[in-house]
Amino acid sequence: MKAIIFGIMGKMGRCVAECLEQSGDRVSAGVDKRATAISVRGAHTADIIPIYTSWQDIYEEFDVVIDFSSPELSLAAVEFASLNNAPLVIGTTGHTEEQKQQIYQADLKYLCFLPNMSLGIDLIGKLCDDIRPRIKDNFCCSIIEKHYAGKKDAPSGTALSLSDKLGTVDIVSIRIGAAIGEHTILLENDFETIEIKHTAHNRKAFALGAVTQAKALLQRKTLDLGLRTSE
Repeated sequence: MKAIIFGIMGKMGRCVAECLEQSGDRVSAGVDKRATAISVRGAHTADIIPIYTSWQDIYEEFDVVIDFSSPELSLAAVEFASLNNAPLVIGTTGHTEEQKQQIYQADLKYLCFLPNMSLGIDLIGKLCDDIRPRIKDNFCCSIIEKHYAGKKDAPSGTALSLSDKLGTVDIVSIRIGAAIGEHTILLENDFETIEIKHTAHNRKAFALGAVTQAKALLQRKTLDLGLRTSE
């Protein structure tokens, strides 16, 4: 699999590139507004990865587009994927509702647009679907999410997604230190408390999920409710 990575200079972009290399796949090129070099060497291969500040400069062959950038640049990834009839995986968060609608209404071959691609959060999301009708009249529910101090969007996209699954609950956001990602669902009544917690110890949890989703799109398989396909 050959991928174009939008946001390749960021923490997640670099992590996705590393996971692709380790799995025997290839990063054809990267796009990043912050690029200060025209190319970088792969972390685990001798491949030279060209980096562009605009997708319009890309000429390399590729199979799929993976986006971990910014809401604005992810819209450029949508345009690029649409023009090239390429599958698109978006892990970027912080989009406005208008931007989300632009993404969903775009003429894309295949789209995976999820705020969190880790297996653990996928499992918790399915659990939320199951328990929602059971907690409505029995528990007060809230979500606490904690991320590193530099994370721009709050609440996190994951917390908002889990809240939607639970019926829109209160969210407390904490930005401190270098926490990669921690989400706790609290269910409480006068007699008992339940905590459902997910802690990401390494960004590879998200990167590996994105690579898995990208390969699924190429095989036209549906992994979860976040995947929209069209013929």
